[in-house]
Amino acid sequence: MVQIVLQILGVIAAGVLVSPFLIIFAMILLFLRFHYSNLFLQGAREIKRLESNAKSPIFEQFGSALIGLGTIRVFSKGEAYIERMYAKIDRHAQAYWNLWLFNRWLGFRMSVIGAAFAGATAAFIVILSSIDASLAGFALSFSLQYTSTVTWMLRKYANV
Repeated sequence: MVQIVLQILGVIAAGVLVSPFLIIFAMILLFLRFHYSNLFLQGAREIKRLESNAKSPIFEQFGSALIGLGTIRVFSKGEAYIERMYAKIDRHAQAYWNLWLFNRWLGFRMSVIGAAFAGATAAFIVILSSIDASLAGFALSFSLQYTSTVTWMLRKYANV
């Protein structure tokens, strides 16, 4: 997580090389990202808990079926175990689907904010004629990394 935070600081520093005014815009966008990430983390914890609670019965069912395989075959209860397993997998898939929908909700918002930062960096490069091509390319390449870097930081923060 510390490595990702340092990468974010590097992206912002590259933007500041273009224009010191860009740091104000970067900080506003960073606070906006943290607002969305706080909303995400509040809900993601609950959805992840539901997903984990739906996953553990699948492993329990599988383990008990392996242990009692001989008994299941003797009494011809294979179909009953399969139907129970399908029901548990369906419950897990529903929780997992909601978790990924929530991740895409955050991803869309983070992409829009990242596009705004890259657009602002590009606008400053065009407006300021004193910037040479190498510095402009350097700043643009770093500003395009802004979205993925902040998204990774949020994922690492959620794991911590």
